[in-house]
Amino acid sequence: MNASAVTLAAAVVVICLAGTLVAFGIGTAMDEPETYPEYTVVGTGEDGTALTGTAACRDTGESSVQKVLGFSYVLEHADGERTNLESFLILGSGGTPVDIYTDVGTAETLGETVTLWLDPDGRFTYHIDSEGNILAVDIRFDGVSATATAVQATP
Repeated sequence: MNASAVTLAAAVVVICLAGTLVAFGIGTAMDEPETYPEYTVVGTGEDGTALTGTAACRDTGESSVQKVLGFSYVLEHADGERTNLESFLILGSGGTPVDIYTDVGTAETLGETVTLWLDPDGRFTYHIDSEGNILAVDIRFDGVSATATAVQATP
């Protein structure tokens, strides 16, 4: 093999490698992180008084195989007391909850038919539509009965 053929082959390899790295960099830079809705919470506290609040969802990034969503709830009681709660929803590769969650039926939430998924402790029930959106979460424990409902974007 002569030197010019080796030089040409090396140049082609370097150009291909550089093109691949540039394409990967652009693709990574253009990936937008998935966004999740905010939630409003309405319900009753253990003494039967009104309870309001907010909730937020985030991908915890705890697993590269399954999506682990963390929900943070801030509940405000009528007397001004605040309660902070957390729940976690683990989704399998198909976008449905893994087998530690129980399918407890269907319901209508925000005008959509949803599947209800109960967590292993029986405290949180997730309302998941056919596209994998979590439209609401029922909170039931220690006398608290509330629902966190996704805030709908207005057109």
